[in-house]
Amino acid sequence: MEQISGLTISEHNDSKRIINIDIENEIIEKLIFPFNKFDLTALELKPFTRFTIAKSLDDLTDNKLGRLMNSIIRNRSTGCFIIGPKNISSKINDKFLVKLSTAIAHLIGIPN
Repeated sequence: MEQISGLTISEHNDSKRIINIDIENEIIEKLIFPFNKFDLTALELKPFTRFTIAKSLDDLTDNKLGRLMNSIIRNRSTGCFIIGPKNISSKINDKFLVKLSTAIAHLIGIPN
């Protein structure tokens, strides 16, 4: 499986079909500023905002995260992934996680 800088990618302990994707602290730290530019209402009402935060996330992984997630869910031998911050810190709150999940969902929706 391809290794991407800033991510730890591994098989889940219980099933080879589940891929764990842990986002390293270096990426989380770099996402805080662009994510804080937008409030949650902007994410709901402005589609370009969702694109912007998704692009911030994908750019930090050299535009490989979106392709990786799409390849996992379209592959019958995998089909599932669990993604999230490797370490939870005080900088990661509910609003940050909503923005992160929005960015991830947007990247999955982009055909590659």
